[in-house]
Amino acid sequence: EGLSGALAGYRETLTAALAERRVVARRQVETVREQCGVHAGDTGWFAGLPAQAAASPCADDAMRARIAAGALLAREAYAGFARFLVEAYLPHAAADDAVGADRYARAAVNHLGLKLDAPEAYSWAWNEIRRLEAEIRRVTAQIDPSCSVPELVQRLKMDPTTRAASREDFVRLMTERQLQALAQLDGVHFDVPAGARRIDVKVAPPGGPLGAYYMPASEDFSRPGCVWYSMGDHKCPPLFAEISTAYHEGFPGHHLQICIQIAQAERLSRFQRVASGNTGHAEGWALYAEQLMLELGYFERPEYELGMYIEQLVRAWRVVVDIGLHLELPIPADSDFHPGEHWNHELMLEAMHRRAHLGEDSARSEVIRYMGWPAQAIAYKLGQRTILALREERRAREGAAFSLKRFHARVLEVGSVGLDLLAKVVREPA
Repeated sequence: EGLSGALAGYRETLTAALAERRVVARRQVETVREQCGVHAGDTGWFAGLPAQAAASPCADDAMRARIAAGALLAREAYAGFARFLVEAYLPHAAADDAVGADRYARAAVNHLGLKLDAPEAYSWAWNEIRRLEAEIRRVTAQIDPSCSVPELVQRLKMDPTTRAASREDFVRLMTERQLQALAQLDGVHFDVPAGARRIDVKVAPPGGPLGAYYMPASEDFSRPGCVWYSMGDHKCPPLFAEISTAYHEGFPGHHLQICIQIAQAERLSRFQRVASGNTGHAEGWALYAEQLMLELGYFERPEYELGMYIEQLVRAWRVVVDIGLHLELPIPADSDFHPGEHWNHELMLEAMHRRAHLGEDSARSEVIRYMGWPAQAIAYKLGQRTILALREERRAREGAAFSLKRFHARVLEVGSVGLDLLAKVVREPA
């Protein structure tokens, strides 16, 4: 019922920006128009909502009628917003996907909480890609020496024995794995607040970008945190790369981090607990959690380890393509990927599909995201780099007295803060 008002407000904001000639690239406008079309159409989530309400024992006739009317209003609102984008905004949208160094620097401060040395990060990420690709080749040889990396990845994606039997089976497997890790690690490497001991896993409605995301618990934990999977056309998702995603989005990744943040009522303001967030800290921790679970032995099959390294590789390529495109940097001359060329949409797609091993549909979705959200995609790897460096720094300083559990508590109890502030807090004496 409220979507028409929300979209009207968004339209006013975009109209005001148009008057000041502050516009985004055409590619972003066209993508949002397509998404609006799904939400307004006959196959979108709103179209099926009245039938869900009709079958629900929790809704009476008055509520079912209200839901049906509200769903129709929402569809009409999305259709109207799509028309606005095509008729009023698209003719003025920018042709260039790159945002330039000044805007990128401001975005990096916002997402990371530090002043970014973009050329250094770009160079470091290329070295990280080489390191991860070597690990991937090692694990691939362990699984099947006769296979190349792309051949094995394709086999793991298509082989029925390495896929979930159904979406329902996938949800069950992901839920069981996270609850097992929570039970085994609580009190050992983490102090898990009571509200974090419940976690949901669900399939997301159609129409959004592909991938997984986390929805935090309510402030009083009456609604548990939930990992949502946007699966597109996948009916039986492959498992090999999703084990690390479960630990990233769920426990001990975003779920643990945000639940600890919400539970810090005596230490943090309400704004810090439920409304504030820094991408570098949040996504850096979640990516760190993936690597930690490898260190703790939770990738019990080599194909799961391979999937984890590929997910890490995706984040390293993000740093390269995001900084490279928006700052219009050349690909290094010693690279085996289009040396000396400058980044564009097609090269980004090729890198994410051919070198980072994403499916074509996922690669397209990811690249659009990087172009429209400057510096967000680099926060994962650069945040992880910061946390790992702080861990080793503290381990070297404390020696035999170093406690992984105390380190984790120090990183998480401060809430989601910029990486510079995080480093200051972690370095302070306990």
